Amino acid sequence: MKNKKTIFPINYQRLILEKLRKYIDKNVLPNNHIKEIVLGGSLTTGKFCKYERMLVKPKYRRLYSDIDLIFYVDEKFRPKGWEFFANPSKESVKMLGNFKAYRMGILDKKFHMIVLLFKEKPKCKGKTDIILYRRK
Repeated sequence: MKNKKTIFPINYQRLILEKLRKYIDKNVLPNNHIKEIVLGGSLTTGKFCKYERMLVKPKYRRLYSDIDLIFYVDEKFRPKGWEFFANPSKESVKMLGNFKAYRMGILDKKFHMIVLLFKEKPKCKGKTDIILYRRK
């Protein structure tokens, strides 16, 4: 049985995006080892939602969409206070390149911020991705 979802109004999704930007500015930046931060997933496509039933995954349970972030970093970057989430599957490495996944935290007490950490530029880019930060 498919888990029904309720998509949040666009204005609410914009509010979450602004809260995310402020969180990153306060808790992640500045950091000389971060080259780029990109937002992908449902928050960029207008499909950010609440599920009818709890989604149970091996590492955590959730009732809301994840916030999907891609960090492109140099060799010296070390995530501080992030929870290691997973190594990528072979299919993911083939499609995107090598990365590690972390949970950076929870925004607004309900939205898991999942970071895919790359040392090299990912092989592909989503059509709706939003660049949140790019080092000059």
